[in-house]
Amino acid sequence: MRGIICGGRPWWGWGTQFWGAWALLLYANIWAAEPAFQTRAIWATPPSFATAAAADELIARCQRAGLNLILPDVMVHQTIYFRSAHFPGRVAANDQFDPLAYLARKCRAAGIKLQPWCCVYYEGAGSAASLHPDWTVRSLVGQPFSQNFLAPGHPEVNPYLLAVLQDLLAYDIDGIHLDYIRYPGSAFDYSTAACQAFQAEKGFDPRNFLDHPERLVPPAEEPFPVRVLQPEIHAGKVWETTAIERTLDQAGFGHAFLSASPENIERLRAPGLLVISSYYDVPEAMVAALAHFVTRGGTILWTDVPTPALAQWPALRQLAGIQSARWIGKSRITLTAAGHHPLGNLLCGQPFTSDTLYGVQLQGAQVIATLADGTPGVVLNAVGQGRVITLAFHLMKSTSPEVARIARQILTWCETEAGVTAPNPLAAKRAEWIAWRADRVTALVRDLGVAAKAKNPRLVISSSGGPSPWEFYACYRDARRWLAEGLNDEVFPMNYTPDPEELVEILQGQTAAAPPGTLARIHPGLQLYVSETVGGGQIVVPQNAAVVARQLRVVQQQGYRGFCLFADNYLTEEIIAAVRPFGEPVK
Repeated sequence: MRGIICGGRPWWGWGTQFWGAWALLLYANIWAAEPAFQTRAIWATPPSFATAAAADELIARCQRAGLNLILPDVMVHQTIYFRSAHFPGRVAANDQFDPLAYLARKCRAAGIKLQPWCCVYYEGAGSAASLHPDWTVRSLVGQPFSQNFLAPGHPEVNPYLLAVLQDLLAYDIDGIHLDYIRYPGSAFDYSTAACQAFQAEKGFDPRNFLDHPERLVPPAEEPFPVRVLQPEIHAGKVWETTAIERTLDQAGFGHAFLSASPENIERLRAPGLLVISSYYDVPEAMVAALAHFVTRGGTILWTDVPTPALAQWPALRQLAGIQSARWIGKSRITLTAAGHHPLGNLLCGQPFTSDTLYGVQLQGAQVIATLADGTPGVVLNAVGQGRVITLAFHLMKSTSPEVARIARQILTWCETEAGVTAPNPLAAKRAEWIAWRADRVTALVRDLGVAAKAKNPRLVISSSGGPSPWEFYACYRDARRWLAEGLNDEVFPMNYTPDPEELVEILQGQTAAAPPGTLARIHPGLQLYVSETVGGGQIVVPQNAAVVARQLRVVQQQGYRGFCLFADNYLTEEIIAAVRPFGEPVK
């Protein structure tokens, strides 16, 4: 989920022509075995085209890099850089200078295509109030997002945005690029307007997914209830809830959320499954309640070892069957069955990358799957009539499709152990709520496409998202559907990672998820910057040019025929020299 990086190009963007010529020689022979990329794009931030001089320099750098498409950010932070009578914020285009009109003329003369980039539902970060305070999203617990985000489910939002976006059609452009064409995360939108509109159509209030699932499905119709613990701290960390929902919904888990309190745990029915994720500071009273739930037949799936609480509470060590754990860091994970436990065999599959990894010392738990180095990867501890399944990696923080498969296998095994074969009725309810939210976004994409094609059938509608399922379930941006139905002519997924193995994993996942025949319309986005620690603090600097070249080579080898770079203010002369050969004809 890209943040917006603005500001003028840093001093290191002014490389020398000498370096450019030298680097071209350095990279010239690397790419001869693959065809040139057809689409060579870059996202451009407002300072790079807000004046005529800046726009001229932007185009000159793109020409030197061999780029043929510019995506200028013309709608961001409550400011637009084109004329519109419908936009209530700052309009940075007037009779003296119209940034988009000037850039369009210059791009046309240079033979570079232009798709204005718009941050659609996102109004911007910072302390500025929303331009439409009554139209903003709310989380599962009723709180607004930390940044201003308009609610796709509010009946007035899409017509307003469509009117603004249609004003772009007055310009000589090649298309419109939609960014933030999504929700801030799956934990949204529980605003009153959205929930009332949904309930009028579907007959139930989605706010009952928190603490009141009995209002959605009668308890007698839910033989194996699945609940997800919702600690109070997650109210301010909505990305935690999004990571959990993204994985469980992709896995087909029918679930509801449960506010973290001993009283709520005591009311849980058993058998049933309680999923706990990103919950580390566990009070002693919660440990006791969790132990009682398991003793009377419940199952806990703890998706990441609660290291602080393990060190603090002997009762938790006894419950999980784990003595201690230590944090190792991000790693590639391959699970191997340990012994002949049926669940261990089910969990083995493809390697994947997890954001966190733990080394686990056991205290009575059974190892059912190991990591590549032979250390415990998945452990099971029987307590009373129930059990605790603990993972030595953070299942929810990975975007690999493998984690959804692992989650689904665990749920299926737990249901089988409980003798349950009927479908989980909450799964159907969640599917309705997910589809409804996604449809609100798709409606805006479709309506804009109809207007654009009526103006000019060759105008391109694109978005900054890809077809991977995790992207859909994380924020309901349905790029796969948009490609399949022709609502998007192109998509630019943000495949940001410096790790070449992870990049291959991401690209292969996209390829597998892409509708047939659409790979040529998917242009992976690569970041041109990296964070470094200097003097004890973090600074952002341009990526090493060799890394950029290596990533482009990987994209090429995986069969993609386009790319997009983020962003122009990190396009140094070194990177220009590394990128240019990818647009040159193969000799």
